[in-house]
Amino acid sequence: MLVEDADVATGRNELPPADAVVTRSSDIVLGIHTADCAPIFIFDPHTGARAAIHAGWRGTLGRIVERTAEVMITHFGTHPEECRVAIGPTIGPCCYEVGPDVLEQFRREFPYAEALISAPTPLGTARLDVVDANIRQLLDQGFRREHIFASGLCTACHPQLFFSHRRDSRTGERSGRMLSVIGTI
Repeated sequence: MLVEDADVATGRNELPPADAVVTRSSDIVLGIHTADCAPIFIFDPHTGARAAIHAGWRGTLGRIVERTAEVMITHFGTHPEECRVAIGPTIGPCCYEVGPDVLEQFRREFPYAEALISAPTPLGTARLDVVDANIRQLLDQGFRREHIFASGLCTACHPQLFFSHRRDSRTGERSGRMLSVIGTI
């Protein structure tokens, strides 16, 4: 979803749900809620354009970072090789086990899927690396690896720091959400 100055000028402060928002208005701070999904931020230092992306397995499979980059390129003239990207705390491949239905979809969509999958079980489940999948998509769009920062922190492994839907639902607790934001000063 593209957020423009007109949204701010008209007092529109609630937008419909979306997995990605982009703007270049310095008056707008973008934010997303996550509990295990990857919060991904793109900043274009030349145009001031930026994006906040919520990338779970469905968004990753749907190539949400690629689609967001295309919006930035089309609407703002962004050059991916000049951008900076940050990927916040996300459930890691150490803890993110998915079923055979999800694995099969990744295998059909990505030629490198086997590099994203580890620790297969006899039941057909395995662990999935959503951060690596999104980094690969960014690289395919022309982003430079040295401009992509991934925190490397697993939300499920650090209960003292992060909410985790997967971790908390196992204990019957309702998980909270983390708010991640990007803005310019």
